[in-house]
Amino acid sequence: MIPVFLGVLLLSLGVALWSRRGHGRQNAADFFVASGQFGSLLFFFLAVGETYSVATILGFPGGIYAHGTGFVTWFLGYILLAFPVGYFLNPLIWRAGRRHGAVTLPDLFARHFGSRSLELMVTLASILFLVPLGVMQFVGLDMVLGSLGWRVPPLLLTGLAGALAFIYVAISGIRAPAYVAVLKDLLMMVAILLTGLAALAAIGPITTVAVSVGAKPMSGPATLHAELFSISTILLQSIGFCLVPQTCAYVFTARSADAVRRAQVAMPLYMTMFPFLFAVAVFALHRQTRPATPDAVFLFAARLLLPGWAFGLVMRRPACRRWWC
Repeated sequence: MIPVFLGVLLLSLGVALWSRRGHGRQNAADFFVASGQFGSLLFFFLAVGETYSVATILGFPGGIYAHGTGFVTWFLGYILLAFPVGYFLNPLIWRAGRRHGAVTLPDLFARHFGSRSLELMVTLASILFLVPLGVMQFVGLDMVLGSLGWRVPPLLLTGLAGALAFIYVAISGIRAPAYVAVLKDLLMMVAILLTGLAALAAIGPITTVAVSVGAKPMSGPATLHAELFSISTILLQSIGFCLVPQTCAYVFTARSADAVRRAQVAMPLYMTMFPFLFAVAVFALHRQTRPATPDAVFLFAARLLLPGWAFGLVMRRPACRRWWC
């Protein structure tokens, strides 16, 4: 388990170092947005890498485990709607960024409206937004690293993870996360498929899963308040998804508006992970032994269902290497 975990970690560092090739000297635009040189394929992997994080992999089955299937409605609804919204909105953001030479969201507001005060306000809002988002990543990391069984204080483990995230940034700016995203996305799908298929095999045929879910309701009765929450959240988050600081940052890396648009067309393919994550939640719900917390459902199932080497691979997948953490 541990050799596989460390081996993939070293491989990702090697990929990050390789991404620096030919870009030893970087200005601010190259460091933060790769001077807008990413084609559709690399931009696609970076966009997906910034969309699906440890909060998705651990939080989705954990949300079903804690709140039932009603959680699925708004979670999948806003993600699915965000892609067609992004198809039209993200190219406009890219054009505005290119026109003003922006490399960050505050740059865009400052140069479009000509206001230094607005730039400072957007900067402060972005920092406040990213703090809880970064905390979620490190909480997930603490959970993952704790599953290794190392007798190391959680604060020290989290500090080492933060240092590792900084190394990725320092190596080659946004290019390192972009290239590592290719490796990360492949590992993500392998980890989810391995765990999801193992969960389905442990539960039984699909018909058995359906009967099991029906026999043990996973959601409370529908209420007007719950439906209004789901619909309003879906609409608000699908638009906000395109305007959060990290989204604007990766949009500015694209070579053209068409590259952004083509990536948006392909991004819904990654939603094939969610049925397998749902199976993991169903498996955990019908076990007599319980995970320590709802967020530990995915790791709980992976530890029970997979051999050691595969579990080491699964644990490496959620590790945070985002440049904005």
